[in-house]
Amino acid sequence: MKDTKITRRIFILAGIFCIICFLYVVRLAGIVLTGEKPEIQDHSYVYVTVNAARGQIYDRNGVPLVTNKYVYNLVLDDQTMQEDDYDRNKSLLTLLHIFNNSSQSHKRTQDIYPFEGRYPELTYAPEVFEDSTMRYRLVRRIAANELEDDVKTHTVTVLEKHYAENPDDFPLAEDIVSYFMKKYGLDAKSGDQNLYTDAQINALLRLYYDMECNNFGGLNQYTFATDVDLSLITTIEERSIPGVAFSYTVQRNYEYPGYASHILGTIGQIYAEDWEYYKQLGYNMNDIVGISGCEYAFESYLRGISGTKVLEFDGKGNLVDEYYETTPIAGNDVYLTIDINLQIAAEDGLAENIKYIRDRGYNRDCQSGSLVAMDPDTGEVLAIASYPSFDLTTYNLNYSDLYADPAQPLYNRALQGLYAPGSTFKLGMVVAGMQEGIVSADSTINCKGIYTYYNGYQPKCWVYPDKHGYIDATEALRVSCNCYFYDLGRQLGITRMNQYCHYYGLGQKTGIELYEEIGILAGEDYREQNGLATWQPGDTIAAAIGQSDNTFTPIQITSYVSTLLNGGTRYSAHLLHSVKTYFTNETAVSVKPKVLSELAISQNTLDTINEAMKQMVATNENTSRFMARIPVPVGGKTGTAQLGGNLIDNAVFVCSAPSYDPDIVITVVIEKGAGGSYSSLAAARVLEAFYQVEQ
Repeated sequence: MKDTKITRRIFILAGIFCIICFLYVVRLAGIVLTGEKPEIQDHSYVYVTVNAARGQIYDRNGVPLVTNKYVYNLVLDDQTMQEDDYDRNKSLLTLLHIFNNSSQSHKRTQDIYPFEGRYPELTYAPEVFEDSTMRYRLVRRIAANELEDDVKTHTVTVLEKHYAENPDDFPLAEDIVSYFMKKYGLDAKSGDQNLYTDAQINALLRLYYDMECNNFGGLNQYTFATDVDLSLITTIEERSIPGVAFSYTVQRNYEYPGYASHILGTIGQIYAEDWEYYKQLGYNMNDIVGISGCEYAFESYLRGISGTKVLEFDGKGNLVDEYYETTPIAGNDVYLTIDINLQIAAEDGLAENIKYIRDRGYNRDCQSGSLVAMDPDTGEVLAIASYPSFDLTTYNLNYSDLYADPAQPLYNRALQGLYAPGSTFKLGMVVAGMQEGIVSADSTINCKGIYTYYNGYQPKCWVYPDKHGYIDATEALRVSCNCYFYDLGRQLGITRMNQYCHYYGLGQKTGIELYEEIGILAGEDYREQNGLATWQPGDTIAAAIGQSDNTFTPIQITSYVSTLLNGGTRYSAHLLHSVKTYFTNETAVSVKPKVLSELAISQNTLDTINEAMKQMVATNENTSRFMARIPVPVGGKTGTAQLGGNLIDNAVFVCSAPSYDPDIVITVVIEKGAGGSYSSLAAARVLEAFYQVEQ
């Protein structure tokens, strides 16, 4: 009897087991047939954006300039940060204390704080009132989007005015501070006592401002510090600070720190005002993009496509699996036309040249300059140098000091500086005069030391009270006779003169991919368009020697001289040489020379200006000495650009090598350099590097 009961129970259990198995099989079949995903109640999934590696930047010879290194970043995560103001502030103060007392305090991300002083005595930094700066845009954005209407209107109205009149009469700093104090509970009290000291409020205000400007919140993390080492990671993780995490990302590494900084440019996070533009291009909010220089100009090539990683956690919060939903795709590599050896020679040569001018007593206030080197047959830019410069590796850390430096190291003088070309303009005048048949290689003009054609305006030659006498085109260029070009300019007239200048590209953009100023081509049109004094015949002859209203950038002058010396073809200046796919190194883009205009310059005219430039370098004391080691004949033209008043003149020098059918054209401009020949030292250093002259 007992055995029968046991047997019956076994059959019942077996039947139940079979029913359960049958139900599972039916359920599994349903899932397979319908594609339905089973619900896992105790598992959760986190989707993490993984930034793709940005393409690297190389010089024309494949030498790496900007590479990637993989680093740990310290980030703040809104999803895991405490909601209570006091708890959150306490955690952030703990983090700040640990970080500021570590050896890595210099690794904080960009500080865009708009205030000077310490709480509660905070005033706006002058940069806030410069409408081209990031600080201006961010303060204006916060004021427009966050402050109450009455404050908002006043803030936007005042900030749209340039900082000029009463800087102390600007009460809006307290409105911004008050907004942050209330939003993040920094004004909380315990009885009559403040919960936080002034020093703590000062630190938290700075942090919260940066966080808000970087769109912190939701899934968008805030990068507190970059490239932190394992010792700091260990210290912070031991404290288990809520909201603090670490990410593994790619950071830019500059292979030649301090060189080519104006060219290479910077990267950074997308700011809110630019988000709609980048959103349409498929970017994520937390993507890193090019902000300036080549990083910005070639963003479409360098950017990678971010991927998505899925993190699976069990019910206890343990990570049980991770996998890519979409794999990140690395950006392409960009090859520039720059030769890094020439770039180094250009930047070092500028510094040496400026020191030479100061040490020799030509002008002890000389402190800045620029240099551009170009291939005249393609428009490829071989070097762009601006002095003083800065170091991209410490750019974020030193930004405030760099911005405030009166020497303006952030200013790219080679592309944005506007200078009178001085006597370098005379090369184009000879070409125009000979092409128009006004002068020939053999015809002469009598220089009496003073030009007396007009009764009311009689400008002098630089040699006055001496005179050059009868002088032809070659000699006039060699000795830079002003009277020769006064008369040539008078005969050409401003209309024909400027027709040739348009062929040369003067007063026009060169086509360079970076931001450049256009400059001013002197003439009746410019005066009329700007409501200036009526153009007079005396203005024409002043323009003929590179003065009057003429102001051009060094790269524009380089393009102009290149156009003359290659026979009249003006190529678009460019920095992009090619683009190659990441890892495979296959060429995706290869840049070909682009012709902007053409002028058929006769061989006789070319021979005239080439011979004059060759003689000028050979007979000038400074240029002949500086160019003595160059293994080919060098052609050149000096220019001493007058600034007026008691200011020391700018020094301008253009040269080519070899002097006939040149492979390289160089322009040097030294601000307050006193004399054109003094600026030829920097050009000589570039030519020594170009021809690999042993030092």
